[in-house]
Amino acid sequence: MLTFTKRKDGFTVVELLVVIAVIGILATITIIGYSGFQRQARNASRIDYAQQFVDIVKIAATENKFNDIVAAMDHADGWDKACLGTGYSDRTGDGRADCAVFDGASYISDTPTFNTLLSGTALPSMAKYSPVTSTDGDVTYGPYVYSVAVDGTQSIVMEYVLEGLNQTCMVKPLVYPSGSLYTLTPPANAKSSVSAYGVTECWVMLIKDS
Repeated sequence: MLTFTKRKDGFTVVELLVVIAVIGILATITIIGYSGFQRQARNASRIDYAQQFVDIVKIAATENKFNDIVAAMDHADGWDKACLGTGYSDRTGDGRADCAVFDGASYISDTPTFNTLLSGTALPSMAKYSPVTSTDGDVTYGPYVYSVAVDGTQSIVMEYVLEGLNQTCMVKPLVYPSGSLYTLTPPANAKSSVSAYGVTECWVMLIKDS
């Protein structure tokens, strides 16, 4: 004669551990997915700002000579550069607002003369721009421009940075490193100018000296 043993109500310890493990895995997947979505949203905002500045600088180029635009930049440290936009903060205590800091030291600061040159168009405030931090200690608080030779012609290039490696730089045309030089010729399958130290750098050609 068969006999049946009635199971007691509740879960065994093993069953509870399995349930807890499954919940943990699902929670991790949800957090990773949400984090990735947030990064995409921040990068989309940075790309939108970059496109606005392309239009602003190109308008200024129709009203000013190339050399006058370069002359309005900051000339410290042996190269010409300037932050794009307004609303930056003094990150290093030197009395100047900064858009790029490396290892605690500013290397690109707000330049009033450059902002004045661009003032024909309302400049976006970067006060709410999401900064990007690379693993080598570089922090960018907004896009900036600098003067450099590209394929042998002095040019003005804009740089902005995206979170994460191997992101796609949507604003074109891109400038790429070529040894110690710069070129508009892309390497095979290039989606960005440089991808390293946990971030993606986008270098955009704005103006060439005619």
